[in-house]
Amino acid sequence: MTPDAVTVLVVGSGAATLWWLGFRAALPVAVTAVLLLAVAVLWRLVGARHCTLELTVTPGRVQRGDEVEVRAAARPTSRGSGRIRAAAVVLGAERDLTIPVTTGDPARWRVVAEHRGVVPSAVIRSEHVGPFRLARLRQRSRPATGTVVLPRRHPFATANLAARVDDQDRTGRTRGGAALAGLREYVPGDDVRLVHWPASAGTPDGTLLVRQQLTARCPAFRVLLDPDAADAHFESCVDVAYSLMLALATVDAHRTELCTVMNDVVARRDAPAAVERLLLEVRRCRGHGSAPGRCRAALHRIAARSRVDRTTTVLVTTAAPTASTGATVHLRLGAPERIGRFGATVVLAAPDAATAARIWATTVIR
Repeated sequence: MTPDAVTVLVVGSGAATLWWLGFRAALPVAVTAVLLLAVAVLWRLVGARHCTLELTVTPGRVQRGDEVEVRAAARPTSRGSGRIRAAAVVLGAERDLTIPVTTGDPARWRVVAEHRGVVPSAVIRSEHVGPFRLARLRQRSRPATGTVVLPRRHPFATANLAARVDDQDRTGRTRGGAALAGLREYVPGDDVRLVHWPASAGTPDGTLLVRQQLTARCPAFRVLLDPDAADAHFESCVDVAYSLMLALATVDAHRTELCTVMNDVVARRDAPAAVERLLLEVRRCRGHGSAPGRCRAALHRIAARSRVDRTTTVLVTTAAPTASTGATVHLRLGAPERIGRFGATVVLAAPDAATAARIWATTVIR
């Protein structure tokens, strides 16, 4: 019995009592209540039918921040009417739904995919509501479906990573692979012919920037994703790592690898499908009483060893560079926009992933 049916029963009982006491004007109210309850009982015994609740999310594979279309329909297994009231989880968020029982078009609405991973969508509980909402029939829950929500891709440029360089830049470089070029601040004594005027004009304070080669032609790239990154910017770090892996995969290098730490174990992936699976599962490093930053320290050691085999490393993090960084490029998110150096490491700081992509395109790829 629904709350509305209880209300009709109470009102009808009161009206019947008043009629029995002599108030004949209450008779129509009592009769109406009896008829409504009779309709509810009849529907529950004869008219109620099990329905198939369809909840679909399309497309089944998107990037974080994309919109998906959700369709919900209550298909009767036989003749019937009414509405299905359901509680459902749609892309990880719980929603209350009221869906008419119909064979026509399903209800549609759009939802933004905000949570990375294989995000479930399922009906938690549902009930078929009869006429006037006076009776209901509980329905069986349907199997959950999963939507693959990949990290958001940003346009990290790689067009000139393998560009030809001047003869004076070729000294000591290995054949094949790709070279990483970039800009640095002008130092008195530099050849003014090397000043990159378009990039210099874009600096907030008019600082002159000089083009230079950051690395020799290298046999591989390695992207290091810091799982100790601050919680507020961790998803942006994952987005940047994903974008870099997609971009660097197009460069003529021998190998492109992603490294991070999962469950206190260093995880390395190079195949595109394996990289996607890793980035769907990776979470922030939460220690069990151990010192913070232990996962980042493991990546620093990998970066230091990478210099020996001439692998270009890009560390994506929210932490400031330290003496133990060791990466070729230290890409810091959640910090004011800045381009600089820390020892032999190029430091790119940006408040968000979109700004990081712009700095990468205007500063590193030259």
